[in-house]
Formats: sequence, C-alpha cells, structure tokens
Amino acid sequence: MGEGYHRSPPEAPERPTPEPCHDRTVTLAASALALLSAILWGAGDFLGGLASRRVAVLVVLACTQSAGLVLALLVLLPSGEPSPPPEGLAWGLLAGASGLAGVALLYRALARGTMGIVAPATGLIAAAIPAAIGIAAGEPVTPLLAAGMAAALAAVVCISAPEGSRTRPGGRPSAGGPATVAIVVGSGLGFAGFYLGIDQAHLTGLGAVQTLVALRLASLGIIAVGLLLLRARGGRSALRFPRGRILAIVLVAALFDTSGNLLYIVANQVGLLSVTVVLGSLYPASTALLAAIVLRERLSRLRLAGVALALAGVVLIGTGSLPG
Repeated sequence: MGEGYHRSPPEAPERPTPEPCHDRTVTLAASALALLSAILWGAGDFLGGLASRRVAVLVVLACTQSAGLVLALLVLLPSGEPSPPPEGLAWGLLAGASGLAGVALLYRALARGTMGIVAPATGLIAAAIPAAIGIAAGEPVTPLLAAGMAAALAAVVCISAPEGSRTRPGGRPSAGGPATVAIVVGSGLGFAGFYLGIDQAHLTGLGAVQTLVALRLASLGIIAVGLLLLRARGGRSALRFPRGRILAIVLVAALFDTSGNLLYIVANQVGLLSVTVVLGSLYPASTALLAAIVLRERLSRLRLAGVALALAGVVLIGTGSLPG
C-alpha cells in the first residue's frame, strides 16, 4: 500500500511523498526504528506466550499493559507534547483496542501452538491487510505484490496442512488445528487495525507519546472489564498473580512491548507507512528464533517451508506496495 492513501485525500490527483521521506537519512532512520521495534515485539511476544503457559492470558495482559502505561506516563510527563486532539485520541484508543485483541489472541495461540508457526502467520496477515486496502482504493497490483499474495496463500496451505501426529511431545496440541488457525487469523486482523489506527492518529495530530498512552489506556479499560467478568463468573482461581521468575518474565515482556510500540510510532510518523508496516511485521522472526534456541522447537519440512513463505510474503507484500 502506498503512503498516498493515508497521507492525502482520495480525490487528490497527485499522491506526493511526505516531505520527511525526501531525506535519505530520515528514511533510513525510520526503517531502522521499525526493524528494531519488530525485534523488541518479537521478544516480548515470546516472553508473553511463555508466561501464558503458566498464568492466565488475561492476567499476563493486565500486568504487561499496566507496566506499559506506567512507562508511557513517565515518558509523557517530560515530553512537552501539546493537548491531544479529540479525533487523534479516538484513533489512538481504537488502535489500542485492536492491538489488544491481536496480542490476546496471539498469546492464546502461542500458549497452545508451536511458536515458530503461529507468529509468522499473524505477521503475514497484519502486513497483508493494509496492502489490500491500498488495492481497493485503486493502488496498482505490482508483480511483487502479486507474488507476495501467492506466497501468502502457499504459506497458509503449508502451515495449516495436517500431519501424522497432531500433538507435540508432552501432549500439547500443534498449531495445525482449526481452532488455532482461527485464533491466528483473528490476531492478524487485530494487528492490522493497530497499524492503521496508529497511522490515522498521527495524521490527526496525536503526538507519539500521547499515542502510546492512548494505546495503554484502551487496553487496560478492556482488560479491567474482562477481569471483572471473569471474577463474577467464579473464576477467581484463574486470576493468580504471577510471582518470582514468571513475574520477571512478564515485566521484561512489558518493557520490550512498550519500547517496540514507541519506536514503531516514531518510525510511522517520519517514514512511509508501507515501509514501516512491513518492517514492523517482521517481529515473528525473533519470536521463532527465540523459540528454536530456548525451547528447541522443531518444525516439519512442510511447515518450515510455510514459515519461510510467510516471511517472504511479508517482505514481498510490503515491497510491492511501495510507490513506483
């Protein structure tokens, strides 16, 4: 998806490139920030998924989002950003709600499936949605974009194909079940809404740190409602607060996730949406790498091909969406 769809009115005859992107140094810096955000997101997702195997997902999210809000407020106080515009704040809150849905579903999928499969699929969907919106708005389908979509379809087939054994050692289900596939798709849609909401928040004048605070406020509001509903249904035993090593893992995940969010927001504000989205969507690479190193996960050849196609699809979709 070219940056013109979001950065100029649809009826405009020309789709000029934003002024900051004429500076090669700024463009490279934005790309580096987006890539670094992907690395931090991937590490945070790995740790969050790991903690979700011992503590309820809702509790993990409550802890990470609360810690993230504290960090965001500590950065906001000395930032000197002006009062937030209501429209921009609304987009920031919407992005936060969508991102929370993506994270919650991702953590659930990571807890029940193989990390090296789940994470790349969500990243693929998150990158493909903005590209599809650009096409619907009249963006040309370049050969690279078409190749990326073909890679995406092939990746879905490879990743969801049944194998002889449906479980991993220890009885935990693999990532090929229909329920897990549905969760992965929902997670990708949530992250796509997160990216688009952040972009719209910037276009309506919301500052970078203000956007970060709005993301956390929306997340915590929804989580608080979820915790109250769970407690009302007699799920108090499921609300066990993490302790010791698990708490440390959760707090580090919060630091990585919040830092990744801030870096991506800044990258989006100074760079091209199509570039920052695809680079930010590469977060599954660090998740899969950590899963292979720490958990020693092994994937079949078919699913390894699916992971490779998914990552290739992310790159091709983003590259093919760049303006000619």
